[in-house]
Amino acid sequence: MKKNMLHRSATAAFIAVLALTAVALSSCAKKNIWSTDLAKAMTIAEKKGRNIFLVFSGEDWNDQSKALKTDILNTKDFKKEIAPKYVPTIIEFSQSEYAKTVTDENSTDEQKKEAERLTALYAEKQKILQEYYVDSFPAIYILSSEGYVISTIPYTDAMTSVKDLSAELESRRELMDAVSEDIALVNKSEGTEKVKALDELYENTDKKYRAILNPAVSEIPSLDPANETGLVGKYELINGYADAVEKIVRDNDVSGAVSVLKKLCDSPRITDDQKQEALYTAAFMLARTGSQDYDTMTELLQKAFEYLPKSDMAQEIASTMDSIQRMKETVMKMQEAASAGNDGAVLN
Repeated sequence: MKKNMLHRSATAAFIAVLALTAVALSSCAKKNIWSTDLAKAMTIAEKKGRNIFLVFSGEDWNDQSKALKTDILNTKDFKKEIAPKYVPTIIEFSQSEYAKTVTDENSTDEQKKEAERLTALYAEKQKILQEYYVDSFPAIYILSSEGYVISTIPYTDAMTSVKDLSAELESRRELMDAVSEDIALVNKSEGTEKVKALDELYENTDKKYRAILNPAVSEIPSLDPANETGLVGKYELINGYADAVEKIVRDNDVSGAVSVLKKLCDSPRITDDQKQEALYTAAFMLARTGSQDYDTMTELLQKAFEYLPKSDMAQEIASTMDSIQRMKETVMKMQEAASAGNDGAVLN
């Protein structure tokens, strides 16, 4: 009797172990490898010493996004061959989810709370979308742990397998390694050496994605206070442009943006050609934002011209001043005609 009880006990224990093992294996098999938070993915990437495999997707409205997931991202081959090398991250733009940001008088408190959460979530997603200049779906990026763009991976209907994706990644291997080396050099350098490394990284980064480097390059003036590298003026100009754009986009403060660019001309590290460019850009900003302050535009352009009257840009500046003067005269004539018409209407 005792022997049978021990046998049954051992059998039960063995079955329990098998059951727990099956649950554990099932859990591992179903483990989600994807991060949906880019900031958290960057932290994980830094800790693991990996790059980020970032995907922008719109599965419930974009057929190519759906195909990418079905053919590649959700396969065992991707989880086995690609995912372990990166921190897989996906930012999903779901129409059905976004629809829940809209509520009405019949919505419950829970639905309203969820709408607020999703509104904030999609505002952050939209910010990231703009930061990385995403203009089509799906979009694939390889990022450093800092969020710098190492490479983009074009997706087409011809990419139907992990093998195809691997081939695309391999074709960019040399370029990605070079950019990764630039980033590593930035991270381990100090002072003027870091300035040179940042400049190398900036120049090797696609122009569309250089704005992502702005927080890093904003440190350049403090890294090289004596301008030993001769690069400080270049990045004071770049930082000034970033500040000016932010004033326009965030605060709709065009005059503030113009002031930022004018102030750059006070820096002894800014060269005359850079000052000319800054003032020309300030006048351009006024014109593009619909300003009719033609006198200020002309003043900015005249000062820009005087810095280097024989430069390649000087002729364009002179031509622009003529155009602004003609525009000013046209607007004044229109205003005079309108005023005369109104006076006639009053008399009648």
